[in-house]
Amino acid sequence: VSMTYIRLDQILALKEIRDAVKALDPEIPLIVGGAALHYNLTHYPEFIELVLDLCDYIVFAPCGVRTLTELLGRLRAGRDVAQIPNLIFRRRGKTVHTPAAPEGGTLNDVVVDWRKVAGKYRGGIKGIAASQGCPFGCRFCTFRENRLTYKNLDVLRAELRSIKDLGDDDRIYFVDDLFTFPEKRLLTVLQMMLAEKFNFRWFCLCRSSGLRRETIALMAEAGCRCVCMGMESADPDVLRNIDKRIDLAQTHRQLENFRDHNIRSVSSFIVGFPGETD
Repeated sequence: VSMTYIRLDQILALKEIRDAVKALDPEIPLIVGGAALHYNLTHYPEFIELVLDLCDYIVFAPCGVRTLTELLGRLRAGRDVAQIPNLIFRRRGKTVHTPAAPEGGTLNDVVVDWRKVAGKYRGGIKGIAASQGCPFGCRFCTFRENRLTYKNLDVLRAELRSIKDLGDDDRIYFVDDLFTFPEKRLLTVLQMMLAEKFNFRWFCLCRSSGLRRETIALMAEAGCRCVCMGMESADPDVLRNIDKRIDLAQTHRQLENFRDHNIRSVSSFIVGFPGETD
């Protein structure tokens, strides 16, 4: 069992998963990783032992796809995993940190063919990553150290075609840290989806300002039904304190444009930033 989005505030949830998995079979390895966990354990290494109490392996890399792939292959073959870089695990009661190494590779290395995924693992809504990382530097965010990279349009098209061929569910969640940025790239993806006549219903994470009305109209035409925006605060001083770099007037217009095009918008706020008052 592998989990790729674990934060330090999800430790109790990880314990529940560990207990449920090990109750089925104590020999099933539990692997955790992902950008959020890597960031947190880099800055708060004192939590490594706590996480290891609840899992068998930590993939300690910002992305971790290659490390995870090699780890799964060696576990399946019964081979030693100590030669794999970017791992943390315990052996004979001692914590082992294998050497850190750049993973290399891109989002284009593997095309996910959803037709080959067993039905019971596909679920309903399909998660697709069209990009990875975020170019902004909000002070509170664990993703600000990840460079923004994009999936090749042909690779993305092939993955979406494989979902369309399934014919079992038309809902897509673009799991990108920031699917709508930059706008030029977003327009290219939307035009591809329209040309392919995918007819998906999809939702994504969206920056809370900066999208033109005509772009939002194209999002709606391409099947967007909902966006989630991190507004964080409506106080300009607080937004400056956290380096949010959004224009509140643009945010208001963007919300109106989403409403006008029947796209539901969900906004998240954080309470307690420096500079806030009662």
